[in-house]
Amino acid sequence: MYHFGMTGVSGGFVGVDVFFVISEYLLTSIAHPRLREGRFSAIQFLINRLRRTFPALAFACVAWGAFSYLPTDYLRLARNATSLPRCCFARTTLS
Repeated sequence: MYHFGMTGVSGGFVGVDVFFVISEYLLTSIAHPRLREGRFSAIQFLINRLRRTFPALAFACVAWGAFSYLPTDYLRLARNATSLPRCCFARTTLS
């Protein structure tokens, strides 16, 4: 709301605060029953969280790239992405 110039919303942090409150509520509602039952695993909790969030992150990155990169940027990205393996492994494969 702050970025749209609405009056009465100064600082722009209200949306971030609301996001964190909702996020922590959901995380707590997942973890608390498992803690009470004695079957909570922090590693499994983080793996499950990664499984839930990674598809959205991947989609956001692809969408951002699709709308913000120019064709020359894609060429440079492809060249840089393929040059690292050649640079790092050239000595070990050619020896």
